[in-house]
Amino acid sequence: MTIEITYIGGTSSTFSGEGSYKLLFEAVSKYDLEMLDNEHLAEVAPYSEGTDPKEALTNFAKAYQRAQSELSASYEELAFWSGFFRVYGEELGLIEEFEENGII
Repeated sequence: MTIEITYIGGTSSTFSGEGSYKLLFEAVSKYDLEMLDNEHLAEVAPYSEGTDPKEALTNFAKAYQRAQSELSASYEELAFWSGFFRVYGEELGLIEEFEENGII
């Protein structure tokens, strides 16, 4: 799956394949992102220096959950996002919260 992020200045990043989760997590940790659809994200605002990655991932999970109520997703997209939230949810101790809220 390919993910594209458009930043406020008009630049964008596209990534896919191996390493996608890591690159996506780096972006989620630095920028408040909105989901336009399952493959396109847009920067709402940059996070201030030193923002907690756990808080940033939780904020993004909420944006993801809101977007999913309006989007239809393929199995590939669901698998990608579920895998992403599982990997970093485990790393940051958010698995229980994500499972309770239907993120994964």
